[in-house]
Order: sequence, then structure tokens, then C-alpha cells
Amino acid sequence: MLLTRPYKNLPDVPGRVYVWPSEETPADKIDFTDPQKLRDTWALGQQDAEAYLNGG
Repeated sequence: MLLTRPYKNLPDVPGRVYVWPSEETPADKIDFTDPQKLRDTWALGQQDAEAYLNGG
């Protein structure tokens, strides 16, 4: 499950993995009008995905 932020008390479901950003994302659900915030958010997702895939 790809999440937008950490949540408390997520259910423990066999075969389900929860993944969230390592820090607050620059763009939020309200404002997608700033192209640089979108690029920064995408870059954060790429970095987090690489770290996750590398076990860290």
C-alpha cells in the first residue's frame, strides 16, 4: 500500500506492505499548481523507492 504519510495503527494483513514518504512531500493534495513542487515530490518518491528496494 502506497501511503502519502505515516499512519498509526495500520492493520497487519498477510502479504501487505505499507510504504510512505521519508519526509513531508513538497506538493500536497491541495496545491498542484507549482511545477517545481511536483518535480521535488517526484524526486523524493524516487529516492525513497530506491532506498526501500536497497533494504534501507
